[in-house]
Amino acid sequence: MEDDDWVPLSVREGREAAELYEGPFEGVPNHLQRALFSFYTDAASDLRSRIQLKLRLNGPPVGPENLLNAVDAALRLGSPDDFYGGDGLHPIDRLERDLGMGGSVYRVGESGLERRVDETAIAMFEASLSSARAVHTPSGSAAKHLAEAWSKTYGIDPEPPVAVLLAVKAVEDVAVPLVIPNDRQGTLGKVINALKAEDKWEFLPGRDRSIVPVRELAQFIWAAPLDRHPGTSDYSQTTLEQAEAIVHAAVVLVRWFAEKQIARKPGQS
Repeated sequence: MEDDDWVPLSVREGREAAELYEGPFEGVPNHLQRALFSFYTDAASDLRSRIQLKLRLNGPPVGPENLLNAVDAALRLGSPDDFYGGDGLHPIDRLERDLGMGGSVYRVGESGLERRVDETAIAMFEASLSSARAVHTPSGSAAKHLAEAWSKTYGIDPEPPVAVLLAVKAVEDVAVPLVIPNDRQGTLGKVINALKAEDKWEFLPGRDRSIVPVRELAQFIWAAPLDRHPGTSDYSQTTLEQAEAIVHAAVVLVRWFAEKQIARKPGQS
């Protein structure tokens, strides 16, 4: 029997509810404290010192919140070479295994711990990130902005407004050089306006190669409900659900633009 299929005997015989074991578990449940602390102690002493300074600790992390922050900091501040493990499995790989087996709501992500997401969505994000890394973008790093947007959405300390801004930047990084390359002040809004010329642009994988789906998805991101009018009665704060929708849309657009799926029609300049 695979590990994923196994349940305790007490559950199989009906003496306990399966929900007690299934998770996902928030924070640091008791059964994961040893695994997380073990990961922290596998970090090199210099990395542990930096973590303690960053978290304003006078020693190893004590308490669930400090421990969770320390593990996240170790992943963010360290590199794979900063960890030492003696069981043949790299500590970062072991942490990912333990989080999964322990039913944690968190997983090891690109920039520290992040909340678990549907595997298909993760695969799309990683594919988009790979495509973005292969593109030289003069205005900034699309891959960096996209990874940060994802982290600000699914990390242990989400910041929805920041995630939306970074998602927009990521799309602009790959769309502006492709659509309006001579505009040094290019924005996603200007890209959308350029794509309104349907006789000039095509979306290669699209039905009839219509550019409309690309433009509409870009418009959805550009019209994102950013935090507006702070300090007034009509102040509207970006929610996590809104940020998730925007970031996932950006994942799709970044890949399309990075892979040049949007192109000028033959004979158009």
